[in-house]
Amino acid sequence: MTPIPQQASITVSNPTANSSLPATFQVSGVATGPNGATIAVQAQNNSSGVLAGTTTTLQTTSGSFGSGSWSVSLTVNQVVAGRIVAALVGQPIGPANVPVTFNGGSSQQLVITQPTPNAQLAANFIVSGSGSSLPATR
Repeated sequence: MTPIPQQASITVSNPTANSSLPATFQVSGVATGPNGATIAVQAQNNSSGVLAGTTTTLQTTSGSFGSGSWSVSLTVNQVVAGRIVAALVGQPIGPANVPVTFNGGSSQQLVITQPTPNAQLAANFIVSGSGSSLPATR
């Protein structure tokens, strides 16, 4: 019996579709292809703008061509809808796409105007500045 040749493929198992992601997050999945193949992973906005990206190497479990798990960490410091795109570089297959929302940015801001940086401070001192979108104090 002639074995059925394996075809290259890539999937993203984490995060799942429509996930809300923190600033730094893991992306993982499974790929089938040549051992040592490059896997390119990107965080993109909905206009295909690249927000973050990295690569990893496919380590197959069965010789020169096979399947293996992969995982990378990405950081996106923005609040924007987008997608995770993972591709098996150099293989005749399309990338895996997972729609997500990146929640790594913050509209919160705190600016300290006094004391100035590196100022000599007395035992008791006053701090002043401004803030926006901060949680209420109790």
